[in-house]
Amino acid sequence: MWPEELAESANRKLAGSSGRMVGNSSPIRLWKSCPYIRPRPLRTIARRGLSPGITIVFVGVEMDHSNGPERGREATLTPVEQLRWVRHGNEYETAVLSGDPEQSGRFYVMRYRVLIACDVPPHWHPEDEHATVISGEISLGLGEKFLADALRPLTAGSYALIPRRQPHFTRYTAGSIVQVHGLGPLVVNYLES
Repeated sequence: MWPEELAESANRKLAGSSGRMVGNSSPIRLWKSCPYIRPRPLRTIARRGLSPGITIVFVGVEMDHSNGPERGREATLTPVEQLRWVRHGNEYETAVLSGDPEQSGRFYVMRYRVLIACDVPPHWHPEDEHATVISGEISLGLGEKFLADALRPLTAGSYALIPRRQPHFTRYTAGSIVQVHGLGPLVVNYLES
């Protein structure tokens, strides 16, 4: 069943006997909320006839769960008390949750726990950096020079995507924990001051 058909079916069920769409009359987008989408060959469906000169094209990804989990991989469940923190001087600790941040082309997930308030000078990474603030607060700025006025606060639950090669700098409060994920290797290239 295609995502559009799933959404229509769900809306019909939610509408009940009234036959009306629920909520703000927008369809439910199940394919955007499902985290387990396995890419398959894309199919394109063109819808015509809305108005002269207008064509709407829907491109979808078909979901396939028939083969079960991927071979050679198992689910990873890591309670917070089982994280293996590695201390780096008196400033911060790291814990790798998945993958290897030093391995080229491999996905990794790791956390930084900052022990003291500190500033990280302008730097960039050769790959995109995805950061989620788990606890505490950090401030992130973009640019080649550390400017306190350019810092934007990110509190627990906040997310940042820093595109590859984008110079940025960070201010951490003591006790903050930040989760970072991306493709390895995680390389930090500091800019000269």
